[in-house]
Amino acid sequence: MPRNPTEPNPPISPAGWLANFRYFRAGEDGAHLSSEALGFRLGVSGATVRRWESGQAQPNESDLFRFADVCHLSPLQREFVLRLFAGTTTRGEAGVPINFHAEVTSVLSIQRPAYVVDELFYIRAWNSHFAAVTGGFVDLFPDVVNAVELGLTIGALDDPDEEAERVRTITRLTWMWTAHLAGFPAYAELVTRLLDTPAFADNWQAIAREPVESVQRPLIMPIVQRRPPLNLFTVYTGQILFPPLYHLFVYEPRDSQTAAYLASRVGNAAPKVSFANRTHWAD
Repeated sequence: MPRNPTEPNPPISPAGWLANFRYFRAGEDGAHLSSEALGFRLGVSGATVRRWESGQAQPNESDLFRFADVCHLSPLQREFVLRLFAGTTTRGEAGVPINFHAEVTSVLSIQRPAYVVDELFYIRAWNSHFAAVTGGFVDLFPDVVNAVELGLTIGALDDPDEEAERVRTITRLTWMWTAHLAGFPAYAELVTRLLDTPAFADNWQAIAREPVESVQRPLIMPIVQRRPPLNLFTVYTGQILFPPLYHLFVYEPRDSQTAAYLASRVGNAAPKVSFANRTHWAD
């Protein structure tokens, strides 16, 4: 049994996440768990654990529950591991709104800036949305800009503590909301690029090191963002169960200047709702 197991690379796949969670769960003597030590606790061989961590085999649901218990995963970490191997969401017809645009228009008809994005928002480049929310910044970036990269590169806050929390939130939302896509090449490509950003890399790698939740609070928490020509908004996020899954972002003014500007633009007029120039899969 190896006494000094090798630290795995930052996780960019389901197998990589298992390896990181295994390595950073301390054994009784404070040492990192080897694949053999974990296998012994799970009732499988070390070779089986290595096949899981190399992507040559997949644990079943019972294996994952035992893995979460043995590795002392927090509730969020446990949910994440289960999502990793749950497969992609089935895009069936059941539950699809008869008129998707009408349903979304109803959701967005509020006197606050808001938008709805689908489950792939964190994975792919969303160019039309990028152009809509960045205004004059659109000419400064390449044609293909990923939503997470955008959040990490513009709108940084002056307060170091607020900025650190903003990046931590972006990282953790990306972590949980893309779990079911972790087996696809697009996930690995995106995470590999994002790991070049030190703040993202630090937060990403810290997820597997947390023996328990460091702060007990919901994952979906307000995010502070800057939106030129305004100042600061607090962005609240939620989920909408239009199959497969959509995320709702609502912007609340954080300072009097932003609130006054928004009030002058909105007034008593009915909210305007627009859609990106691409067809929704349900239409």
